[in-house]
Amino acid sequence: KTITTMKLNILPILIVAVVAIIGCNETQETTSNSNEQQQEVVDKKGAAITFSGQLFGGEKEDIFLDQVVFSSTQPVEKTSIDAKGKFTLNTSGIEAGIYRLRIKDKRIMMVLDGSESSVTINADLAKVANLDYQITGSASSILFQTINKQLFELSRQNALKEASIKEMVDT
Repeated sequence: KTITTMKLNILPILIVAVVAIIGCNETQETTSNSNEQQQEVVDKKGAAITFSGQLFGGEKEDIFLDQVVFSSTQPVEKTSIDAKGKFTLNTSGIEAGIYRLRIKDKRIMMVLDGSESSVTINADLAKVANLDYQITGSASSILFQTINKQLFELSRQNALKEASIKEMVDT
């Protein structure tokens, strides 16, 4: 591949990453969270994926898997986190796309490419807003998190300018 082709291939990822950072940093009112939680779970054709892990600070809370489509979300599945913060979410009908795990007002974004069968997420919910969580079983989600961390750090340093993005694309 030529450098120009590689640059063009990473540009959509960067755009999605910027949108995800903006979406993750926005605070939502409790009312909108309640409305989302009351939406019906959607049944789709696709892969069966087991999401599991431990979420400190989320003990005895509900956890939702939402599919992100443009600026809206569609709940896919939900379960409860146990008293030790552990959860297992068995899903079916998962198609490639952008998803998020939602626990109270916290969000963990993921990009699923359809190759996953088991995804593990471990986090302290107090640190999720800084993209500080461990994810395994989804190479696309790990790459997405890495790019978002870089963009988040640049944003935090107020260094997210066109020149910085071009430099990231050039590497």
